[in-house]
Amino acid sequence: MHRDVLGKLDHLAVARYQITERDIQIIEQYLKIIQAKLVGASVWQEIVDFPSAYATSLVIHELVEIRLLQARGIDPLRLDTISLQRTLEANIDAHVQAIVDEHLYLQGYIAHNYKQFFKLAPCLKPTAAM
Repeated sequence: MHRDVLGKLDHLAVARYQITERDIQIIEQYLKIIQAKLVGASVWQEIVDFPSAYATSLVIHELVEIRLLQARGIDPLRLDTISLQRTLEANIDAHVQAIVDEHLYLQGYIAHNYKQFFKLAPCLKPTAAM
């Protein structure tokens, strides 16, 4: 199944981010932890059910986030749901970078395939410390 998911992703993005079958397995495990109490369709199910630029953007987002946590010595797969949520809150910049990479991918995909160009607008507004 993981090989099938990998095969349905945008091949340029797979090469650029060096996404492997093992990465897809890690993403599935990661999403099962973070969305353990989710009711309804999970991000993993969207990746499996909708192989497209959208699925590719989701994979990029999760992979960038996971890799940044791992680079900090954090193994997100060894955490339970609550610990992972707290870890992500403490490492919000990893989530922000994942959003940026996801949007840059989509920006490039749209430019290449639809000849439509746009710039990323600030999507996050800093909040005052409470």
